[in-house]
Amino acid sequence: MARKKRYSFPRVGDGRRSRIWSGVTIFLTLLQIGLGQATNLYVKIPTSHPGAGKNFATGAYPSIKWALSSTSMPLLQSHIVVGVLLFLAALYTTIVVGDTKDNIAISLSVIGISTVIISALYGVTFLQAQANTNAIVMAVGSLVTIATYFALMVRAFGLRRSF
Repeated sequence: MARKKRYSFPRVGDGRRSRIWSGVTIFLTLLQIGLGQATNLYVKIPTSHPGAGKNFATGAYPSIKWALSSTSMPLLQSHIVVGVLLFLAALYTTIVVGDTKDNIAISLSVIGISTVIISALYGVTFLQAQANTNAIVMAVGSLVTIATYFALMVRAFGLRRSF
């Protein structure tokens, strides 16, 4: 009888990479919350910057460009950069989880990246209008993101690929 070949490196589809990237996404979300709170406390965003007061479609790009090019707001710039890294980590986590063929894990990763995207969109809208509703949606989105990726991390402990 032939023996199954064992690999010493993690195979595509096992739960190890799903757990690692869920943890990275949770860490980046916590870092994003901290930077967001520091930005809210210590940065005064002027109401008359490029993109302020415009609708989302015409004001998003000028607002982000202004925020990244302004040298007087490193907290806001860090918040934006970590947000981009968070989106990339959530996207990669979704790709990794897609290899597992586990429908619950895939659903959790899709919910997670959706809350990251929604929080990012409301963050850009907050930069434009500075409304409290946008801040609340970002906060709730961050909490849902953490809960979703924690559930995904717990779920990934049971993922094994059999072939």
